[in-house]
Amino acid sequence: MPHKIDVLQYLDYVADDAKIMGAVNTIYVKGGKLYGENTDGKGFMRNLRNGNVPTKGKNVVILGAGGVARAISVELANAGVKHITVVNVIKEEGERLVELLNSKTSVEATFVFWDHKY
Repeated sequence: MPHKIDVLQYLDYVADDAKIMGAVNTIYVKGGKLYGENTDGKGFMRNLRNGNVPTKGKNVVILGAGGVARAISVELANAGVKHITVVNVIKEEGERLVELLNSKTSVEATFVFWDHKY
């Protein structure tokens, strides 16, 4: 994961969603320039679209707050979900993801601590 973050400074162009996530997992050269994108959330969203699952205006629960959860959450926010609840066992990670979503996207996000009692 650190390389996905550290490489950003060397890229000529970073996709908007990857800027929000703060990480890229795909780099390519176009016209002699280095481009970076994050495709984790895009694959998830493609599956939702292929299954005709509506997202606009929906409330969503995300279990976890790691890199893939961050990517999926940002893509869901960009797709117009109404609210994202992040459930995580590590409070600080969950709160960081919620802060990122609330500050850099238009979605409303909240955090719920998972104490393993569900």
